[in-house]
Amino acid sequence: MKKILLLTTLLTTMLFASLRVDTTYSTMGLITQKIGGDLVNVTVLGSAKYDPHFIVLKPSLISKLRRADLLIMNGGGLELGWLPPLLRAANNAKIQNGMVGLLDMSHYISMIDVPSSVSRAFGDVHAQGNPHFATDPHQVLVMAKAIKEKLI
Repeated sequence: MKKILLLTTLLTTMLFASLRVDTTYSTMGLITQKIGGDLVNVTVLGSAKYDPHFIVLKPSLISKLRRADLLIMNGGGLELGWLPPLLRAANNAKIQNGMVGLLDMSHYISMIDVPSSVSRAFGDVHAQGNPHFATDPHQVLVMAKAIKEKLI
């Protein structure tokens, strides 16, 4: 009888457990929480206190990524300086590049200001275009649609 009760409790917990979603920035976190409601547990990795190019690497971010079911990143090179080392350390196969648990928002946005050539002489140039699209209110619907489709 105890085994049946334990199994039932475990299955119920699994059925109603929320999806663990990590987002690199708050805009995507807010959109994800609004769409997913109680079905998602959203963690925002990058604090608005810091420059989005240089998020402070902390061991707590590794443990969050290790448990994530889905990672929603801005992309376009914005996280290039801080996210790859965290992903390697987290060792979570679900959210690695090319896997179903990774959503790169830059693949859904028409990037602007894409340089025709890139050189260190130009300073810090985003080779894939301007990745600061999350601050554009016109892109919110595009991002929301991509997040909704991924959550489905």
